[in-house]
Amino acid sequence: KGEEYFELIRVLLARESACTVSQAYEAFEKFLKDISATLLLKNQQLAETEKVEKFESEKKSHNLEKTDISFWRTYLDYHYKTNTEKLKFLRKISPDISKSETQNNRVINLTDWFAVAEELRHSATHSNFIIQTGRMKDWSKAKREILKKHFPGKNDEQGYQLDITNKDATFCLELFSEYSFQVYKFLSISREYGWNILQKKKET
Repeated sequence: KGEEYFELIRVLLARESACTVSQAYEAFEKFLKDISATLLLKNQQLAETEKVEKFESEKKSHNLEKTDISFWRTYLDYHYKTNTEKLKFLRKISPDISKSETQNNRVINLTDWFAVAEELRHSATHSNFIIQTGRMKDWSKAKREILKKHFPGKNDEQGYQLDITNKDATFCLELFSEYSFQVYKFLSISREYGWNILQKKKET
C-alpha cells in the first residue's frame, strides 16, 4: 500500500507539471496575439491591404475602428488563426526571430520545441496526458528527440504517456520566457524601439 501511495503521488505531480507547461503555452499564445495586435495598431502599414479589405468587407470587424486594438485582435483571429501562423507573420516583420529560433544559448530548435509543447498542451487538455500516436506520425527525428529529452514519458498502446517532472516543467517555463523576450526584442529592434527593459530596470 505504501508503494501504491507514493506511485499515486508521483503520477499526480507529473500531471501537475504537465498542466503547468500547458498553462505556460496558453500564456505564450496570449502574448503572441497581444504583441501582434499592438504592433499592427501602431504600424498599420504592416497589415496587408488585401487582407484588411477582405476582413472589413466580410463584416468581421463588427464596425470597430482601426484605432481600436480590438479591431486588430479580431483581424488576427480571422487571418492568423493558429500560433504557427502568427509566428510566421512576425518572422516576416523581423527575420531575426527566425535566427534566434535556431541559434540560441539553449542550442535547441525552438520551432520544433514549440510544436512538441503544443502537443503536450493538447494532450493535457483533451487526451488524458497521452499524445496520440497519430498526432506524431509525421514528426521529424528532431521533434522525437526533443520529446524524449524535454518531455519524458513512455509509449503504450494509445501513444506517448507523459511523465514529466517539476524540473522539466521549470525548464519549459524558462524557455517560454526566453522565447517571448526574443520575439519582443527583435520586433522592437525592427521598429527602432527601445527594447532593453532589463537594463532600464537596473538603472532605476
